[in-house]
Amino acid sequence: MKPILHFSLFAVAVMALSGCRGIPVAGENQARRDLDTVAARYRPEGKVPALPALRPDSGISNFVAYALLNSPSVEAAFDDWSASVENITVARSLPDPKLTFQAYIQQMLTSLMPGLMQDFPGPGKLKAAAGVAAADSQAKYFTFESRLLQPVFPRRTHPHQPPDARAGGRP
Repeated sequence: MKPILHFSLFAVAVMALSGCRGIPVAGENQARRDLDTVAARYRPEGKVPALPALRPDSGISNFVAYALLNSPSVEAAFDDWSASVENITVARSLPDPKLTFQAYIQQMLTSLMPGLMQDFPGPGKLKAAAGVAAADSQAKYFTFESRLLQPVFPRRTHPHQPPDARAGGRP
């Protein structure tokens, strides 16, 4: 009876700790380094930096910094990118173990069955899922980068349309 109890406790411990730590993939390490580099400039110490004071004699760099730091689309793109970097860890990890509990009750309790299950994906599936998540993270980075450029270089409605025609004026 004792060996079964020891084996059961060992199995529960292995399943509980199996999703805690894994081996990072190459794309994850690069994405984390990129996020740390950008966050150090865009969100130093995890806070929004103070907006520059805008005066008539302010330089163009102050206006650009104000536009970038005050843009909700840039903020949303940064948050999406940082969430996708964290999602790489989730994608490469084993699924969470499942605790089940089943009871048959008619007029009295006839059966009680607790259970613990762990899903183990096939060989290479976790690594492939991590690769997909890393690629998604890279796509979100490029979305963030394009959102950074939008306040500085606004997009035209049509590539061949002159800027005056957008405003309704004559070219």
